[in-house]
Amino acid sequence: MDATTLKAIEVSSKIMTSHGTWVGLFTLALGLFAGNGWQLRIQERLKSSFRKELFGKMETGKQINDALDGLLIDLDCERATVFQYHNGNQNAVGVHFDRCSNTHERVQVGASPLMTTLQSLPNSFFASWNTEMMTMKEIHCPELETVRETDFGLYQFLAEQGVRSFYLVGIFSFDGDPVGFVGIHYCRQTRELTPEELDRLRATSLKICGLVLAGKGDA
Repeated sequence: MDATTLKAIEVSSKIMTSHGTWVGLFTLALGLFAGNGWQLRIQERLKSSFRKELFGKMETGKQINDALDGLLIDLDCERATVFQYHNGNQNAVGVHFDRCSNTHERVQVGASPLMTTLQSLPNSFFASWNTEMMTMKEIHCPELETVRETDFGLYQFLAEQGVRSFYLVGIFSFDGDPVGFVGIHYCRQTRELTPEELDRLRATSLKICGLVLAGKGDA
């Protein structure tokens, strides 16, 4: 086996690890048959592809944040967030992942940002929450105190964040699989949304769902 073949296998193996088997195999084929300069050409193509992917994700993230900013203004809430599920397969309560993380957050001036601390939260901690989300697609809680008796752990978790009212709308893939949810929090005082306000929350959540799926390459 000559030096060129060994180099092609080495490079393609690294690319398989970082970017997937098919990309690695394609790289190997190019390396074996493209002749001199193949490695530089592959690197340039990959860099160009990665730049496009990076800028695309940055633009998608900006659009999601813009939509959350709209919720802060339109619904006068203190915090607007997006959570996404990850890690593992479908569990007993119908959620397809073992954990969820706060991937996007916008807050009003004076409200405390929490995104950096709300990462890799076990879904088992939110079992009642996730069960309701799977069946109702939404959770409306105008008064946090109503959660105290039914799920004290969840009540305590949200109370520590200063939440007094919250509303969640699930986001799902085109096949109906749970992807995450959009949430808004009221911390200064309790708030019951009107039917018109709930419709606006749903509309914004649907837009965010499309952006999230696009960012995952599912749309």
